[in-house]
Amino acid sequence: MNPFDFNNDAPQQFDNIPAGTLCKVRLSFQMPKPFDCGADPYFFKSQSSDAQYLSLDMVVMAGPYAKKHIFQNMMITGVSDKSINITRSTFRAMLESARGILPTDMSENAQRARQVSGFADFEGMEFAIKVGIEKGSAGYEDKNKIAVVITPDKKEYADIMAGKDVVGPAPLNKPAAQSAPAWAKPAEQAPANPQPQEAPAWAKPATDQAQTAASNAAPAEQESTVPAWAK
Repeated sequence: MNPFDFNNDAPQQFDNIPAGTLCKVRLSFQMPKPFDCGADPYFFKSQSSDAQYLSLDMVVMAGPYAKKHIFQNMMITGVSDKSINITRSTFRAMLESARGILPTDMSENAQRARQVSGFADFEGMEFAIKVGIEKGSAGYEDKNKIAVVITPDKKEYADIMAGKDVVGPAPLNKPAAQSAPAWAKPAEQAPANPQPQEAPAWAKPATDQAQTAASNAAPAEQESTVPAWAK
């Protein structure tokens, strides 16, 4: 291979994973530089407000989108309570998905499973998600995000976590299968020993039609065997 000849290398891909795709991902965090770091080693500081956020890097583990990355920022402080609650609910669902805990399970073991010592505990965690699309703004293009974390109470959960293909949108650059038009289909082959078929009445010559009618007619002198009450 010529290290300076790039003709045989694959073109770069910018396509997003289709919204609605179900997959298992592994989580890691992008770490801020010292001048970007907030109150926690994992927190980025916003350059335009007092907000702080986590920068998630999730890699798809299996299926047609394996090795693709999903990047998402999740707000931690300096924003509305609604935004913070969404972040906390998402991280709770990550724990439940990764550790096989039902959202309704409030047993002592389940409650312990929803506790961590810090965000470092989420590093390398694997869980199931439904992929969404975040609309781009301020000149940025659309990008993927977590639409919802799939927890063990969902029927698709076990198959996703097992790395099985789950029905979803068509893979990248792979159009859905379409039926070939009639003109493109191969002609059906005739059977090796075709059986002669009798032509319909309208296709027979007039003489043949007369002979057929005569042969099918019952003899006039033949006595009927149908009883009188049935006539």
